[in-house]
Order: sequence, then C-alpha cells, then structure tokens
Amino acid sequence: MPVVIWTPGPSRRRRTNYRPHELEVLEAAFRATRNPDRLTRQELANRLGTNERRIQVWFKNRRAKLRRLPQ
Repeated sequence: MPVVIWTPGPSRRRRTNYRPHELEVLEAAFRATRNPDRLTRQELANRLGTNERRIQVWFKNRRAKLRRLPQ
C-alpha cells in the first residue's frame, strides 16, 4: 500500500522584498499618485521586473501605512 503524505492546503507565496532602488521608484510613484491606474502599475511592474499584482499590493499596503502614521 502506498504512503501518502498529507500537506495542509496550498503552499503560500513568499514575501516580496524590494531592493532600495526599487523602493525609491515605488515611493516616487506613490508621491505622484496614491492610486495608480492599471497602465501605470503595469509600467512599474515591467520596470521593476515583477508582476502588476505585486505592485497593486505594495500600493495598498503603503496607503494603509499612511493611514496609521500620525498626522
């Protein structure tokens, strides 16, 4: 009888760590617009060598960080 090893659920994505120069590009884009349109996100993704969804998540998290900071 074969042995089946059960693993709970699908594997998770690893955290994306951006390099300092990539963060500079993202922060500059954030200063220009806090909610970039799809075309802008795709251009940033191509420039940074990642996908558009990762850029979208970065902007979402950056907006949340801005809300948490005291004014």
